[in-house]
Amino acid sequence: MRILKTVTITGAILFALSACNTTGSRTLANGNTVPTYYGYPDVDFDIRSVPEKDYMYPGVVDAIMIPKNQNGAGVVLLASCTGIQHWNQEDLKDFTKELTQKGYTVAVPNYNSGIRPDRKPYNCGKNKNLSDMRLVKDVYDATNALANIPGIDSNRIFTIGQSLGAQIGADAIKSSNTKLATNKGWGPVPRAVIGLYGGCAYPSRTYLDGDVVRPVLWIAGEKDSFSYQQYGCSSWTQSSIMKKQPDSKFIVYKDATHCFDCKQLDGFVNKKEQQTYRYNDTITKQSRKEIFKFMEKFK
Repeated sequence: MRILKTVTITGAILFALSACNTTGSRTLANGNTVPTYYGYPDVDFDIRSVPEKDYMYPGVVDAIMIPKNQNGAGVVLLASCTGIQHWNQEDLKDFTKELTQKGYTVAVPNYNSGIRPDRKPYNCGKNKNLSDMRLVKDVYDATNALANIPGIDSNRIFTIGQSLGAQIGADAIKSSNTKLATNKGWGPVPRAVIGLYGGCAYPSRTYLDGDVVRPVLWIAGEKDSFSYQQYGCSSWTQSSIMKKQPDSKFIVYKDATHCFDCKQLDGFVNKKEQQTYRYNDTITKQSRKEIFKFMEKFK
């Protein structure tokens, strides 16, 4: 495995890299030369087996967790716009546990890892540290890594994304991006995409529309004043997707806010979005049942 975390880059170089959308290469501090896509090298993953005892479960940042009893399917778990931070790491670990207990092999890429900037503005909104296409490439880095794990069916790799993770999962299955990924040999196109409280379209950027080539399960909260009330999927978008991808499903939970499954962020006041996140255990469990039922359709 390449070791990316030993490299320190100045802000000026980071800016230059993020502005560059061509393919190049970079020599790391350990002497390895790696290709760069859209400004940064690909995500690296540590391959780890799920331990028999729960208390020994390791961290999941930039890891692929392989359960003892694989079901043949893989999941790319895509975090929110901050990547993986201390305020969501345990929640992502718990989500990974749920998935591996069901037999899914799980990859958890961290957008802000390695030589990438791990600071504000992270990847939230228009002023991201990474380009949208670098994030799309991250999805395919993960599907490629999972496809190379023994026992994984490359046609049964899903993405589950939270907030921005939902959006880049949807972005990855747009027809233009799937064609690019296929032509470049990046990795398998996800079999289906699951989005949790991801906004569909902003004035400057559309993430989910009728151009998707795979089914989606899109879950939102009615009390999410930003991603659902302001920027949720229109009825036209939903009907367009359902017409092309009839296995898709749209769910709105009446009493759910943004980040309804985030224990660590329960009570967090997002001043920018002017809303408070509330963890809801009942809705979280309902959404997990919907997620597993959805993925089990594709065998």
